[in-house]
Amino acid sequence: QIQVSEPKIEALKRCTESLQRSLPTAEAKIHTQEKLMNVLEKLERVQDTANEYHVALQEEIDDRGSFQNEADQTVQWLNEAKMELERLDPGKEVADVVERIEKQKVLQQEVAIRMDQMEQVAQAKKAKYQAMGKDLPEELLKQIVDMKELESDVATVMRTKEEELQNIKSDREEVTSSLKDVSYWLTDAELRLQDRVINIPDSIHNLQVLQSEFDEFKPVLDKLRKRGSDLIQHTPDSIEKQLVQKALADTNRQWLAVQGKSADRARKLEEARDLLHSF
Repeated sequence: QIQVSEPKIEALKRCTESLQRSLPTAEAKIHTQEKLMNVLEKLERVQDTANEYHVALQEEIDDRGSFQNEADQTVQWLNEAKMELERLDPGKEVADVVERIEKQKVLQQEVAIRMDQMEQVAQAKKAKYQAMGKDLPEELLKQIVDMKELESDVATVMRTKEEELQNIKSDREEVTSSLKDVSYWLTDAELRLQDRVINIPDSIHNLQVLQSEFDEFKPVLDKLRKRGSDLIQHTPDSIEKQLVQKALADTNRQWLAVQGKSADRARKLEEARDLLHSF
């Protein structure tokens, strides 16, 4: 509007100059000049006001654009963080899942820092508009709400993934430890069942000692079965499932074999003792 008026102002100046040349008195010329100056002063004030409004408007546009750009980047970053969490697999070993847990914790801290920064920016924007007696613009409010909802989704995935990784870590540690204890005892039991019989009463006593250990061994074996089943349920790795299933099956067969050999050795020792007493 002001730029459009400039040719008219120039035309007014020219008309005033022409008019002044044709006016008969100095008083008339001064009056005309004053009229022109008043018009020019009003125009200058209007131009100053318009320039101030333009600067303020441009600052508001830049400010909103900066916030929207930062919000868009945060939304994109949150979506990428969510996808990274969902793809975070526990690996195949205890060390693998420990590394994934550490990675998940770092990502959790990064999300917290990023969202804290955005919260401070959002609060500054709200304070700015409140000071002007205005509500937060609808498009900015929508972006803040969208970020909050996405942050909540990421937090849910974070908790689920943390629980999944911790369960697998605990299962692997327990299965590894229990399997080691069970394998050691079963191997030792098989060796003791192969001891040469030199003294029948001593051999019977030793066998009875071994059989008394069955009750102590059974809870350890049950624990292995329970934690192995948990690991099979929790791990997403099909190969790990198969390996654990095979280890449990081999252990059960070995346990049944020890029980069978123990019963067979007891029967033979009793027969040998009875035969010895008959002489």
